[in-house]
Amino acid sequence: MTNQAAGDLHERALDAVYAALREVDAGHAIADSEADTVLLGEGGLDSLAFVTFAVALEERLQRTGWTVSVIDLVSQDLGFCTAGGLAGRIADAVR
Repeated sequence: MTNQAAGDLHERALDAVYAALREVDAGHAIADSEADTVLLGEGGLDSLAFVTFAVALEERLQRTGWTVSVIDLVSQDLGFCTAGGLAGRIADAVR
């Protein structure tokens, strides 16, 4: 896969992350669409909101033909749980 194609996958995944985040956290500061936005933990979504976000994101990804378990990706390493980190994991999973 070319660097351009990999970058496109990451951007598409990041757009889906932002859209799902806005859907779940509408009107709150976390929906600021920054790659370093913390998704889970201090400054991020609480656990119930995160599960709701994960489901919303999986539904968005499925509409593009991508089948990804967000919870499985997150459970591998909580240290990457930013919008950009999750988008990177999603892009890697669908390559």
